[in-house]
Amino acid sequence: MDQPAIDGRNRAFAVIVLVLAALALRCISRTYDILPIAAPFQADYEEGNILNALTRILAGGTPWPDPKMLPNVMNPYGPVAYYLLVLPVKFFGLALVYPRLMILGCALLVAGVLGLELRRRTGSIVLGAAFGLVYLTIPNIQNWAWLLRVDFLGIAFTFAGLIVFSRRIDRDDVRVLVPALLFAAALLVKTTLVAAPAACFAVLLTRRRFREAARLAGITAAAAALVIGVFAAITGGAFVTDVFLAHPDPYSGRRFLGELARMIRESWPLAILASVAVGDDAARRRLSPPVAWLLIATATTFTAGALGSNDNHFLEWNTALCLASGLGLSRLVRLRPRAIGLAAATVSAAAMALVLWRPREIRRVEGQAGCVQAYDWVRTQAGPNLLSENIGALVLGGKRLWLSNPFAFTQMVEHAGWSDAELVRMVREKRFDAVIVRSEHLMSKHYRRFPPNVLRAIDEYYEPTPGFQCLDMTVVFKPKGRP
Repeated sequence: MDQPAIDGRNRAFAVIVLVLAALALRCISRTYDILPIAAPFQADYEEGNILNALTRILAGGTPWPDPKMLPNVMNPYGPVAYYLLVLPVKFFGLALVYPRLMILGCALLVAGVLGLELRRRTGSIVLGAAFGLVYLTIPNIQNWAWLLRVDFLGIAFTFAGLIVFSRRIDRDDVRVLVPALLFAAALLVKTTLVAAPAACFAVLLTRRRFREAARLAGITAAAAALVIGVFAAITGGAFVTDVFLAHPDPYSGRRFLGELARMIRESWPLAILASVAVGDDAARRRLSPPVAWLLIATATTFTAGALGSNDNHFLEWNTALCLASGLGLSRLVRLRPRAIGLAAATVSAAAMALVLWRPREIRRVEGQAGCVQAYDWVRTQAGPNLLSENIGALVLGGKRLWLSNPFAFTQMVEHAGWSDAELVRMVREKRFDAVIVRSEHLMSKHYRRFPPNVLRAIDEYYEPTPGFQCLDMTVVFKPKGRP
């Protein structure tokens, strides 16, 4: 191909990608302008539980006391998550906004690193910048990037490990210590983040670097196991129970497939472009780390089928998908003849533009109009002993927590043989000044936040009163016979 033709193709490609970047910026500005990141009340079930774990650290304890005793505290994430998230609370005060900003910062960091890696792999600054922005428009990313959850903290570590590994393997440098330590840190945030280390392991195997593959796996496992062993000893085994055993909830393959189908529908242009990158790797018979990451991350999303799982289990997959799709678009434009490559890139970009143009709605921002009143009631009027589904209200109101994670405790009672007798006795003795829940229909088969025996006791010894227009606080049960 002559130089003028190459220059013309590159200019046309740059225009296409710049249009995508502009549309992505428009989508981001419309979305993040309305995110209630500074709202002083929880917008997700786990936010209050994480905030409670941070208060325990500040008080000199660990997030993992004996989970079989009341008060019951259960925290399912690793020490890297909690001991990093406690830093903004320690320096700026007990509020949701500060650790939320750390999570948002991690999401922005991941977007920036994704853009830089695409710039390195494709040689195109505009493509890297555009897909870094596109990443922040993925609906699932927008729904979770501002919440106090640990996923983006873990993805920042695991993505960093993949990038360090990728750059070294491309130079035929197979030193694996730094990537392994980054992968171990990610696993000590959230134990499901295994896709990136597994992808790097697979790449080494396909290149017949068996010794380096064993070293990568060994260092990652040893570093994680060392920290796990220390905290298991410190907490008398409670750490192991919370992080590894407290997920006995039922699994549904149909639920998983439905969530996966929804994720693909929301990002189908990215999925098509990513399949181009997969096909190109197959044609060249050389597995690249980004493609390996996408393939294994797709497999690990099966965890989304558990009853207590949300679509945050697809966040790593979303990240790998966006990285692979950027590679796919770059490889499309290099097809010959050049007219076919530009046409394919244009059609793909147009499909993505249509998705970016349509209006988006952000979840978890409705039904919070009464939270100021609700949190004030907990802080100033409610009694000291409360059983609540909204944990954030109790933590921020300075109340004692009897159950920090009602759902996890319920699953352990129903599926792991734990006893709820003491909690049932407390309910029957009307030891709780109020029980704060999301619905007065306690005996509904869909109600899973408290064990069935506890729900029956609440229904028998407490009566519903109007609650608040606030997450998990719409009904307040008060002891029967009390004024």
